[in-house]
Amino acid sequence: MFFTFLYYAVPNAPVSRRSALIGGVFAALAFTAMQKVFEFYLASSAILKSVTARLRRFRYFSSGST
Repeated sequence: MFFTFLYYAVPNAPVSRRSALIGGVFAALAFTAMQKVFEFYLASSAILKSVTARLRRFRYFSSGST
């Protein structure tokens, strides 16, 4: 509803309610999809950082143990 209101009230030109509703629904769905993509990116990024940190630690202890 927020995006529909923005598409209807903000432009400095007449916009039909139907066009504002279609644009608002599309924007809301796209916004939600991008939130999920970003959430997945952050989750996978944390996993990769954890794995690389463990590998660095393993390499440090295995090469310097003499």
